[in-house]
Amino acid sequence: QDKRKAKEFAKRNYHIVAQVSVMPDVGRYLGRYLGPRDKMPNPRYGMIFPDNANKQMLKTLYDRLQKLVRVVIKKHRTFGIPIGTENMDAKDVAENAKYVINWLFNRIPGGRQSIKSIYLKLTMGPAVRIF
Repeated sequence: QDKRKAKEFAKRNYHIVAQVSVMPDVGRYLGRYLGPRDKMPNPRYGMIFPDNANKQMLKTLYDRLQKLVRVVIKKHRTFGIPIGTENMDAKDVAENAKYVINWLFNRIPGGRQSIKSIYLKLTMGPAVRIF
């Protein structure tokens, strides 16, 4: 009911997960704060789970959400997608990069023609153009 707490909750949490039985309350009390931030629980991503969910289902959902990366482009046509960590093998990072690039080509209207350039960058290193 407290607006300030609802705003802080929406800012602080990246993923919101809810049971089916409480979704009407989530929409009623938190919808105005979660909706504009695109953080409402979405069944497409499995963020709404049945009332009889067990610990294994929740663990699986938690693991999947830890790996989920959402891309939202509002004003600028540039964005960054993390494809690996410093301690990963170069082969795994290359595989992740290939997957992301193919995903972009298949999902963006116009495919390859819509993408002007792709850069690969380490955390503290210079960007390297790869496309």
